[in-house]
Formats: sequence, C-alpha cells, structure tokens
Amino acid sequence: MTDKLKIEKNIPKPPERHKHNTLSDLLKKMDIGDSIKADSKTINSLRVIARKIGVKCTTRKLLDKDNMYRIWRTE
Repeated sequence: MTDKLKIEKNIPKPPERHKHNTLSDLLKKMDIGDSIKADSKTINSLRVIARKIGVKCTTRKLLDKDNMYRIWRTE
C-alpha cells in the first residue's frame, strides 16, 4: 500500500475554497441589532460559525411563503 504513496516536499497549499471565511467575515462586520435573511442551510452555517468565533446571535423562522430565516447579532 505505502509503495504507491510518495512524499512530496515544498508543494504550496492552495487557498481555502469554502464559504466559512466569507461568512465569518460577514458576521464580524455586523453590528449589534443587524440581521441577515437567508435560507435554512445558510442560517445553520452562520450559527455554527458564530459560535466558533464567539459572536452571539439569535435566529427566527420568518412567517412568509419563501420559508426563509433571519439571524440577528445580539452581542
């Protein structure tokens, strides 16, 4: 098995391509009382990232036909 694997040195690491950095930056730019309207998948991602970076937020499901949510920065 290991005879097919080869250690390579000095290979540059490509930049991260996931949305965590973008969402993290967005949360950090929010002031207390600011909010974001998004779908449930994005709201869940924002909640997880907010918890990791220490941003206090609350979320609510909106009473509209679009099935959207809103997240507010609380602290």
